[in-house]
Amino acid sequence: MTASKWPLLTSPFTIGQVSLRNRFVFQPHFTALGNEGAPSADHLAYYEERAAGGAGLVIFESQAIHPTGRVSRHTVNAWDETNIPAYRKIVDAVHRHGAKFFSQLVHSGPDTLATRPPLMWGPTQMPEPSNNFPTKAMELDEIQAVVEYYARSARNMREAGFDGVEVKIGHDGLLHAFASPFLNRRTDAYGGDFSGRMRLSVEVLAAVRAAIPADMPVGVRLCLNEYTEWGYDTEYGLKMAAHLERTGLVDYFNSDAGTSSSYWMQIPPTVYDEGSFRHLTKSLKGTVSVPVISFGRVKHPEMAERVLTSGEADLIGMARQLIADPHTPNKATEGRDDDIRYCIGGNDSCIFQVAHEQQIRCDHNPAAGRERLFSERLLTTVADPKEIVVIGGGPAGMKAAETLARRGHRVSLFERNTRLGGQVLLAEQQPFHVEIYDVVDYLDRALRRLKVDVNLGVEITEDLLDEIEADAIIVATGSRPALSQVAVNPAITGQEPTAGLDHLNSPALRDLDPQVLATVDEVLSGSREPGKRAVVIDGTGNWEGAGTAEYLANAGSEVWVVAGAFSVGSSLEAANRHLFYQRAAKKGIHTLTTTAFAGFSDGIARLTNVYTGETTEISGVDLVVPAVGRRSDEALFLDWKKRAGQRAMYRLGDCVAPRMLREVIREAYEFGMSF
Repeated sequence: MTASKWPLLTSPFTIGQVSLRNRFVFQPHFTALGNEGAPSADHLAYYEERAAGGAGLVIFESQAIHPTGRVSRHTVNAWDETNIPAYRKIVDAVHRHGAKFFSQLVHSGPDTLATRPPLMWGPTQMPEPSNNFPTKAMELDEIQAVVEYYARSARNMREAGFDGVEVKIGHDGLLHAFASPFLNRRTDAYGGDFSGRMRLSVEVLAAVRAAIPADMPVGVRLCLNEYTEWGYDTEYGLKMAAHLERTGLVDYFNSDAGTSSSYWMQIPPTVYDEGSFRHLTKSLKGTVSVPVISFGRVKHPEMAERVLTSGEADLIGMARQLIADPHTPNKATEGRDDDIRYCIGGNDSCIFQVAHEQQIRCDHNPAAGRERLFSERLLTTVADPKEIVVIGGGPAGMKAAETLARRGHRVSLFERNTRLGGQVLLAEQQPFHVEIYDVVDYLDRALRRLKVDVNLGVEITEDLLDEIEADAIIVATGSRPALSQVAVNPAITGQEPTAGLDHLNSPALRDLDPQVLATVDEVLSGSREPGKRAVVIDGTGNWEGAGTAEYLANAGSEVWVVAGAFSVGSSLEAANRHLFYQRAAKKGIHTLTTTAFAGFSDGIARLTNVYTGETTEISGVDLVVPAVGRRSDEALFLDWKKRAGQRAMYRLGDCVAPRMLREVIREAYEFGMSF
């Protein structure tokens, strides 16, 4: 057998008496896959997929140990004995693929995802600063009930067949709140000083340890730094770790950071480079003698091996990377690194979804959270391969070509530009968005491996379509900016020429001086000079506006961003929006909210408050960039369909309707899976 390229990462490891086949750990995270407090069939498929993908250890997401400790209506109830049969099915599925399975237990305390949460418990009657819901200051009998319910939940995990239990004192939850000097203002035995603040955690660990066999490890997910202006620092976090280890109740630590008030440190987006949190894990490893699991933006096997080689951790925690590609461990072990689909760290699907209590998804793994129906392991080779032509080399066209080729079809792809990627090539130009190119990079590697016939710099016209001999033609020609000066609606669509364009037919945009107007595509492609003073109209709330504004600011423009909503980037994932506002303030980007673009003349942009009608003027403007959405580039499909008769022709992606990356990838994958 060939020696592994990553000898430590793929080597066995032992926690207590539990042997793991490698150092990959699928970190616990909320999935919103729960069903009225019970584990679901979607849970089973989700965790089985990561076990089948080769992870050494899988940790089931945070489950509530008490009725008052549910962070969401989708939280699974660990205290409920009637859930044991469903748990056991999931455990058996994970074990069947050779992985070990731990279970994380938590009481959500003052943290919630609900917009109108039920009564919450906490050490002190005060809200976690990220929300405005005061908790009930717990009475002593309620504290004792929590300890007993932790033990009860641990017994349920034992009965279900889990291999270990992890107690969360991490970035949220009741135990974290009791340990936090800011959130715990008690003066009794459960507060007052460090020992008092740690008392509940120690009592819980003792109760859990007593409830399960000695050969069943007990671990702690520990927040090492709250990363808030009011929170504790790394020195305090390490003091917590040392205190807990001295009890003899902890078999391993799973590192963590941030709070609900510093969400971007819990699940860091691409603003933070891969490996940005290595210093925390290294400090923890230097403080304790039990095994340590790393966390925070490690996705490449090379980085993981480096962490292990340097002695910073014993195991590599991955959540989003194994959401994006559950089979990363197997691919790394087998030397198939080029086949790995890397997480882009955008948080626009996984975190955005669950933060709104919607089932977990992924931008470029369309099966994430839907493995029961769409796992790649369900792809089958067709008995009668077809000749298929795909027109358009953006994400939808590339994903369709990849999926069809994997099923055995003979696929040719035509792209009019000299590079594959479509709008992703523009998106990657925005600050801190370079990793979005991993979507294109993965699909490009896949098309080469699958020997798809890729033709670049070839524009397919209706006449060329007549000459193409294929069993099916797929049109994925994308979209254009929704501006009447760029492209009107084709007559064949049966719509008014400018219907829906110019931000719902705004005369101010329709009549804008063409010398001043610049599309987002022109700016990000570099075909239009940035200008000295620019106004960006954020009409969608997505990165189209915010990211383009920051791009212009980085290029030296003085930038105003105008948004009709209460914030610029109103549709962005919350942590990304927060971090954008931080950067915008530092870069001098002017953000004008609840404001509409009202017109332009003689270098003056006129703006109007959408509520009061009050007018504002900005002088010296030489560039106006309307980021107001897109319209389908569908003329080729509709015209040729009309003249093509019975030939099999389909369209996918933005040329059906402009949507987010995740949706066009999903649509293309499902088409390829079922064709």
